[in-house]
Amino acid sequence: MNVIAPYAPGTHALSVIDAYRKGTLSGALSEEALKGLAVPESTASRIPPTLEFLGLLTKDGRPTDDLDLIRGESEEQLTGWLADIVKNAYRPVFEELDVSHASVDEIYEAFDRHYSGTSPQRNQVSLFRILCRRAGLLDDHTAVKPSRPRGELTVLAKAQRNQGAPRGEDTNAERYRALYAHFEELPPDRKWTQTRHDKWLKAITAMLEWAVEIDEQTPPAFLPSMNGTTSSSQE
Repeated sequence: MNVIAPYAPGTHALSVIDAYRKGTLSGALSEEALKGLAVPESTASRIPPTLEFLGLLTKDGRPTDDLDLIRGESEEQLTGWLADIVKNAYRPVFEELDVSHASVDEIYEAFDRHYSGTSPQRNQVSLFRILCRRAGLLDDHTAVKPSRPRGELTVLAKAQRNQGAPRGEDTNAERYRALYAHFEELPPDRKWTQTRHDKWLKAITAMLEWAVEIDEQTPPAFLPSMNGTTSSSQE
């Protein structure tokens, strides 16, 4: 029987881990503690099962020895520690794939084989990829590959396919979906180190260049004006 994969928002899971590292959280994880970290009520219930899956909390919500290891450590040490945690928790995926170079489709297929759950699979894979990237297990090349959730094509993607887009070819919807997903990595407390800022900016720049082509020959039909209205570029 497949294991149920967690699906908490990756940024919120990482903010809780970081709070334990910094010592601003200790003891059992409570609803009040999650509110203090700006975790929305709609997703707060997903955090404890996620950390339990990672081996960081016991069933009654108390920190495990593995979580205690990171207390007071630096962000650089957090990266190596988290890599070990993620590889151990998602062992079947890492035994099957070279995750650092696997496509998003390959990761989805691995999740199909090894994990189950009632949540949309895109949430499970999104959490996995955010954890991997924070742990240094995914490079920027992997980050820009499109996500293709099973059976979840948007109206735009369906229209493009009906108009003859070759199966397997990147659609606008798939490219933009991958671009939007990268914003899930922004820190919920709006704070991070210069290193993480620079790495995120480099990745989002590469993704934008991949998703949107520059066409110097075709000016936009309308340009935004300073007062919020639009005007024709031909005027």
